[in-house]
Amino acid sequence: MAEVPALPGCVTQAETLEELIPNIYEAVKGCLSVEIEPGSVGDHDTILELAV
Repeated sequence: MAEVPALPGCVTQAETLEELIPNIYEAVKGCLSVEIEPGSVGDHDTILELAV
């Protein structure tokens, strides 16, 4: 099992280390690609899109 401490709730697992590494990248990509609903952003908020 692997956890990304910088992204709470971002975890993955695999049977081998060779399988785990790509799974970590996929988990991070999934955690960072969460859509923000238009109504949840305030007038003074800034949205930044980051490529990893």
